[in-house]
Amino acid sequence: MEWERLEQSRTLENYNNLLAACLSVGLCEYGYTSFQEALEIFLGGPPAVLPSEMTVLFTLGGDICKKLGRYEEAFAHWNRALNMGFPSIDALYSIALCHRELSHYREEAEAWRSIILRLEEMGDAEEARWPREMLAEAIKKQRSA
Repeated sequence: MEWERLEQSRTLENYNNLLAACLSVGLCEYGYTSFQEALEIFLGGPPAVLPSEMTVLFTLGGDICKKLGRYEEAFAHWNRALNMGFPSIDALYSIALCHRELSHYREEAEAWRSIILRLEEMGDAEEARWPREMLAEAIKKQRSA
């Protein structure tokens, strides 16, 4: 089976690929177990692990936790991704969308503002169009709540 072959190669990149695949096909319990295993192996582990790969790991782990309804844990992992020293706009998008799902409009708006700021800093103003629309919706919902 493809999963078994992927699991046997225990690199962080392969764990990230496995977690993304689990999210894609809805195997979130398996993904959660694999995420926990990756944390045991790579947290404080090999110095060759790149911060960018750990950022992806925490972002995907947060996404899996969200799918399982483990919201506090999801936010903790996304925040960890943001603090890895490697810019993670994906974690910010996950935070914004989760707050939206939970009707936390003030926090959602804060996340969209952070996304817009990062995109503008990167010189990607066109890419910030959709986050601006989402920010306006969050502010509108916040005011009517």
